[in-house]
Amino acid sequence: MNTVLKDSEIPLYLQVSEWIREKIQKGDLSTGDRTPSENQIMEILNVSRGTVKKGVTMLVKEGVLVQVQGKGTFVKSENISYSLGEGLLSFAESLESQHLKFSTEVITCRQEKASKFVASKLRITEGAPILYLERVRSVEGEKVMFIENRINLAYCEGIDVIDFNHNNLFPTIERLSGRKISFSESRYAAKIIGAERGHYLDVTEDAPVLHLEQLVFFEQDKPIEFGNVWLKSDKYYLGTVLQRRER
Repeated sequence: MNTVLKDSEIPLYLQVSEWIREKIQKGDLSTGDRTPSENQIMEILNVSRGTVKKGVTMLVKEGVLVQVQGKGTFVKSENISYSLGEGLLSFAESLESQHLKFSTEVITCRQEKASKFVASKLRITEGAPILYLERVRSVEGEKVMFIENRINLAYCEGIDVIDFNHNNLFPTIERLSGRKISFSESRYAAKIIGAERGHYLDVTEDAPVLHLEQLVFFEQDKPIEFGNVWLKSDKYYLGTVLQRRER
């Protein structure tokens, strides 16, 4: 398509965005490539500047494109997949398996007494000692997840002095406890992040996120960690492989 259909029921700005999207899908534009300028798109498609701006803005909001002040508009890197079909992986292990560069910043790491709610999740006595951990994880320089962990200290002596800026949680738990993590009970939901957590990911309080609540077990009736993960919805998606059942 080298022009838009002005008598079409499809708004012009949507036709502009689909023109750009098609170039990406065909491979004419790849990750990191600069898109044609506004003037070039106006000339190619014979549309106004306002129409081009609206079509490009829509793709920026979707996370397909990214605008860099003074440099232009570029094709954004693909969203990050978290596979539901490869067994239980920590997010760090999932990122490593995709060969993505990431960094972790510890916001909070402290011992505290388990609240009634957390104690019921970890199946411990209310007031029992736990490690409360807050971290922000960035991928290729962009903050993409805010992680809250509550770990039963009875199983992991010494975990409160570990530097989690440079150590991953699941392998550390297994090393200090001498046990293998077996499975998790997980729930995903689309939520609004809120002001309390939004600033950690550099998003507004009404930004949509993918929320994970996860209870991690050594074995049945032995939970070790209760966590919440808040994932940027324009950067993360869930992936799985489904096996067709024999009939």
